[in-house]
Amino acid sequence: MKDLFAMFGFTPDVVRWSELSPEERGFAWLEENYGPLPRTHLESIAKVELEDRRRLIAWLDRLLPWESADRLGFPLCERLRLPDESWNTDAGVESVRQWLYGRSVPYGTTIYAFYDRRQALRMPWRLLVKYWDAFAWSVGDSMIATDSTGQWACVFHHENVIEFGRYGRTEPLVNNGYAI
Repeated sequence: MKDLFAMFGFTPDVVRWSELSPEERGFAWLEENYGPLPRTHLESIAKVELEDRRRLIAWLDRLLPWESADRLGFPLCERLRLPDESWNTDAGVESVRQWLYGRSVPYGTTIYAFYDRRQALRMPWRLLVKYWDAFAWSVGDSMIATDSTGQWACVFHHENVIEFGRYGRTEPLVNNGYAI
């Protein structure tokens, strides 16, 4: 897979989660849901700086295939509808973790999570899977997670739906305006 950021000479500037004030962390419910996180987790989560967030959002809008403003248009899409409140139990949270794990994204993959295009975080996929409920709790309209290849995306919708889309193994990366 091609790393599109490397191709465009772009590495987003970030601030580590551990360096953010409680107010700057307020849109995600990590500590409220999980208590103090291990230092390695705090060092692995970062908030993308404003100017680079704008660049990433422009990249996101041009690269990912959209069926509509809130629906992915990948050839392969899977949707998980979360039962009303039962997902907010230990068993429900774990079942969603298993579903996310089953999407076969390597745990070490660096992903970017976009909150209604107002916030963006960088972290390994494994931390999004582990803390998905804390990250998804504060979703306004949606949170979109993808890596720098644009081969897949996972959207957490406000209406308790998670959608995962990807290209098939034989399908090429869609250009959508970028020279690849």
